[in-house]
Amino acid sequence: MTEISPAGATSPSASAATVPSARLRIVDVKSWLVAMCERFGFQPVEMPLVAPTELFGGRPSKDALGPVVVETAGDEPLALRSDFTPLIARLFKGERGELEMPARLQYESHVFRPGSDSPTRREIAQCGTELIGVKDSSADGQMACPAISATRDAGVPDAVLTLGHIGVVAAMVRNSDLPEAAQTHLRAGVVHHRALIDAARLAQQVAELASAEDASVGARIGRVIEFIKRLHAAAGPAGEAHDRAGQALDEFGRDASPLADVQAIVDMLAAQGIHGDSVHVDLSLGCGAMYYTGVVFEVNDGSGRTLGRGGRYDRLIGELGGDEIPAVGCTLRVDTVAAASTVAPAPTALVVVEVGEDLGDAVRIAVALREAGISCETIMPGIDTPHLARATRTGRRRSAARRSLGRTRRAFGGSNLASAGAWRVSARRS
Repeated sequence: MTEISPAGATSPSASAATVPSARLRIVDVKSWLVAMCERFGFQPVEMPLVAPTELFGGRPSKDALGPVVVETAGDEPLALRSDFTPLIARLFKGERGELEMPARLQYESHVFRPGSDSPTRREIAQCGTELIGVKDSSADGQMACPAISATRDAGVPDAVLTLGHIGVVAAMVRNSDLPEAAQTHLRAGVVHHRALIDAARLAQQVAELASAEDASVGARIGRVIEFIKRLHAAAGPAGEAHDRAGQALDEFGRDASPLADVQAIVDMLAAQGIHGDSVHVDLSLGCGAMYYTGVVFEVNDGSGRTLGRGGRYDRLIGELGGDEIPAVGCTLRVDTVAAASTVAPAPTALVVVEVGEDLGDAVRIAVALREAGISCETIMPGIDTPHLARATRTGRRRSAARRSLGRTRRAFGGSNLASAGAWRVSARRS
């Protein structure tokens, strides 16, 4: 059975149909997000819906839980795309054709993931950008700025951008002299759980992977987790968090250069008018993908709902068989942004043409209106429709109109005919 999502649903279920009012909001939000990406110079690309499973299976996002396998081509299993970034990265592993460096690419479509937060959430509408070929922190800023600007432009004025750096905790784990299995488990925990909220359970799991003969393993694991918790406690608005995060790094003897990278992005955002409580710093941030290597960021609304994520992935193209090329990307969840948006869908002009004695009159008026870009519906006498009810309820104007668009325009106040609202025209001779 097909589920219908009502207008105003918190976040449409992936397997649900969307009613017109909710769909209109999603279309508006998508157009705002895409327009913002274009204003920052990103060019659209189209990615395949199906690709080799190995692109997704080896490095799935946490909420992907592996790819959705659909068929096998020869010996190569194929899956529905669960992540755009590996597909973008694959473009740069060999001949690039017309792709010039640095490349600024933008996409909007769906990914498909087995549900983790609900049994029906499998199809997710995304709008994303990727900047390939720029290594310095200016690229991270060029990605973070449109991420928060686009969400605000789409009607989420309380959007907050949180910046982190995956390298901070990764270096601590790498230098902790832990067994490889324990390191892998810790890294996965950092990536997928902000500040390792369930740190006690994770510590137990890691300890089980570690050698029981080495009594110091538990202590080293505990110190890594304590470091992550300390970083998370230091998080907050950038102006306040910077010093607290610096103290945490100094206390644990860690390199402060990642914090300098994050601060450079904070400064870039401030120069563009994005500052204060709208920009936070949290060096424990993970952002949900194992391929991130440096700065990461997340966009949330005022309630903490995640609207989008991004980060730097300098090694991914090399791991896929190409040269190591620096890259950074961001993806926004269109349905979640639409649910958080406080902007009502833009109303459109609608003219309901009632057919009179001559069907031709109504048809000619309707054709002329549609050629002028005005939505129009024709109805037979005595037949009611929701649009006619809306037109009558709106009560803008009722007028007799004949064959010409000119007369119809004059009846509705000249050029104002295309303004928003519902209008009713009776194609009866007067």
